[in-house]
Amino acid sequence: MANQPKLFAYSSIDALATTLRTYIIQAQNAGITRHDAFKVAVSGGSLPKTLAKALLAPPTSDDDKILFEKWEIFFADERAVPLDHEDSNYGLLKTELLDKIPETMGKPVVHPIDVKQLDDVQELADQYEQLLVRSFASRDSVKLPIFDLLLLGCGPDGHTCSLFPGHELLRETAAWVAPIEDSPKPPPKRITLTLPVVTHGVRVAFVATGAGKKEILKEIFEQGNGLPCALVNEGAGERCGFSVYKMQAPPMPPSLQSSLNATKVEYDQLGTSGLRVSSPILGTMGIGSKEWQGWTMDEEQGLQVLKAAWDRGFTTWDMANVYSSGINEEIIGKAIKRFGIPRQKLTILAKCMGTVPEEPGIFSWMFEPQLQKNKDHVDKGIEDESIIKRTQEIAKKKGWKMSQVALVWNRGKGCISVVGLNSTIIERMDEACAGRNMSLTEDEMKYLEEPYAPKSITGHV
Repeated sequence: MANQPKLFAYSSIDALATTLRTYIIQAQNAGITRHDAFKVAVSGGSLPKTLAKALLAPPTSDDDKILFEKWEIFFADERAVPLDHEDSNYGLLKTELLDKIPETMGKPVVHPIDVKQLDDVQELADQYEQLLVRSFASRDSVKLPIFDLLLLGCGPDGHTCSLFPGHELLRETAAWVAPIEDSPKPPPKRITLTLPVVTHGVRVAFVATGAGKKEILKEIFEQGNGLPCALVNEGAGERCGFSVYKMQAPPMPPSLQSSLNATKVEYDQLGTSGLRVSSPILGTMGIGSKEWQGWTMDEEQGLQVLKAAWDRGFTTWDMANVYSSGINEEIIGKAIKRFGIPRQKLTILAKCMGTVPEEPGIFSWMFEPQLQKNKDHVDKGIEDESIIKRTQEIAKKKGWKMSQVALVWNRGKGCISVVGLNSTIIERMDEACAGRNMSLTEDEMKYLEEPYAPKSITGHV
């Protein structure tokens, strides 16, 4: 089919609503620019509920405003029932959207049917057509009304408005609004915009929800088969678009599912850099040589720890040239080769922070032995003691490890922690991974921070 309309599929109703809002605002602003009004036709079904989610959200900017006071709402089709009847499209729109519009957003002009004509659907259709004539100008000067936007649904049989597959109304070319007394879907008596009016809109948007629409959408787009939705597609062409929620997704590839199941950490983007790092980050200072520090792991144990970290999703490793006098870097290189870790998927944060001795037993940081023997360095301040006690208190109350309290607090401040290594590193990694499902209350955050006192910065220029 020529001028194939656009199809947009969404995995969540929130994503659909966000995009639909932007699309409607574009149509609204264009209509206001053309004739200081936004003339929109809507159908029923699940559409009003989706519209409420899209339109009632607070604006995010001056360009994201719904100007209801400029709206004129018409109905693409309506059932010949009282306005408060459960089958009324007006009643549905009123319940889901109109009654929920805050005064601050303005009120639209809404055009329901004349309920005095419910017993005569031909007269009901004629009166609604006259309403369109008064709004869009006289029949002498306008061949068809031009809606700024028509928001339509798609039935499981491919019907839209009250235009049903194979029905004679699909051949109507003169009327703007037509009656139907034998609708295959109850209630049988209705009125509907005709096909030429629908296809004549500036924009036509189908909003289809539910996994059951997959097969009919495939038929609409691939065969057409004279289905009403397909006829609208063909008539409106590029002015028509489909927004679809909950189309049945293809099966998850086994490799992707396996990777998702194995991943135990989260990932965060660093500012606007495009760099994504694992959260937490793996600190590798504890891997190297026991000659450097007694608590350091040797090579074979370190390799197994790095493999366990990679398997759990730690894709960001922190290291430094002075760790174990460079042996740390060598072990990390061996891990990448031995376990076939794709280098492009691993982010290594390397620090060059001092002279590297040739002997691993020499601890290179200047004056470190002297500082460890100095009472001013070893003793903790009163503020530190208080924070530690409060951390212990919250950990006990929640049944957490103290390290998990610290990790969750750090994450709550928008920071990414580096998890250090020791002889129980596998257990510590799993404890850190569990932290992604933990949270502290606002009061608990404040309780931890209350004793903190700023300290002078050392070691920086």
